[in-house]
Amino acid sequence: MASAQKAYHTSLATEFYVLSVLHRLGVDATLTLGNRKGVDIVVVAENGDAITVEAKGANDTTGWWVKNVVIRRSDHYVVFVTYKKKIDDIFELPECWIVPSDKLDTFIRPNPKNKVVGRDKLIEHGQEFKDAWDPIIRFVSSRAGGALGAGNGAG
Repeated sequence: MASAQKAYHTSLATEFYVLSVLHRLGVDATLTLGNRKGVDIVVVAENGDAITVEAKGANDTTGWWVKNVVIRRSDHYVVFVTYKKKIDDIFELPECWIVPSDKLDTFIRPNPKNKVVGRDKLIEHGQEFKDAWDPIIRFVSSRAGGALGAGNGAG
């Protein structure tokens, strides 16, 4: 498969993976249509409040380009997903870090051509964000009548 086509499929797989996880956790989330940079998924609480999510996928294990991550707010999350060079293995679960966009600068490493969030930096300094779906669940449940994500094992 050509590199551009592989990147396209990785990007779509990532958006749908993140959307799937959110729904499995009981979160009302919607994939945005179009190619607007920065917002892939909108999470809406019962009371109408919303947060946004940007899904960044990589088949490799080095990192993610973030030159187009322009939103820096505590209510906008960037979900970094790596398929650990095994995107073709549907039995291999990807690794995820759910980072509020206003905390991204800690993980951006200098690169002369691009801004890159390194997986090594997330592993070393971002363990609090590894599989950390809880802030999104708390956002929704704090604005709803029922508990979400019960028994999900998310941490």
